Amino acid sequence: MDLTIKNFLFDDCLLRESDFTESILDKSIFTGSNLSRSTFNNTSLKDCELVEASIYSINPLNNQLKGAIFNKADALDFLSFSILNSSKVVRRQF
Repeated sequence: MDLTIKNFLFDDCLLRESDFTESILDKSIFTGSNLSRSTFNNTSLKDCELVEASIYSINPLNNQLKGAIFNKADALDFLSFSILNSSKVVRRQF
């Protein structure tokens, strides 16, 4: 979709099936927002807060997540995803 929406508060928003491909959402906060079936591909989520967001799936290998805050369960999912795909992580560094 290629949007630039920085420092935005998504408060109790229904963002189902939103396309955030190639978007910059840096420093945005997703409080109580439903992100089911939303697309995050090459999306910048730097310093975003998704602790209270629900039903989202973000691939940590093809999105920029530096400084982003997630709830504990989602953070563990990212870690397990990275471990399972560790060969891809290494290749991305070169």
